[in-house]
Amino acid sequence: MAEGDGTEGGSRRFPAGAGSGRLTGVTTLAVTGHMDLTRASVPLVRTALDDLLASHASESLTGVSCLARGADSVFAEAILAAVAAS
Repeated sequence: MAEGDGTEGGSRRFPAGAGSGRLTGVTTLAVTGHMDLTRASVPLVRTALDDLLASHASESLTGVSCLARGADSVFAEAILAAVAAS
């Protein structure tokens, strides 16, 4: 998982409300990861995701996930918590 310019994964800013005259930006974050995380790795993945999401705390966030078990589900939980906290 790397934050980048949108060409290699990571985060990318898209204009919201295309055609509506609004120019508000939305940051879209997506994740893909291992399904079989060990018990020891889950908190490490969650901490890394929380740190990434904290760096986007002042932005309007949209998360994209397949909701598979493992990293995808941890990401979904982390982004829901980040949005609820903002």
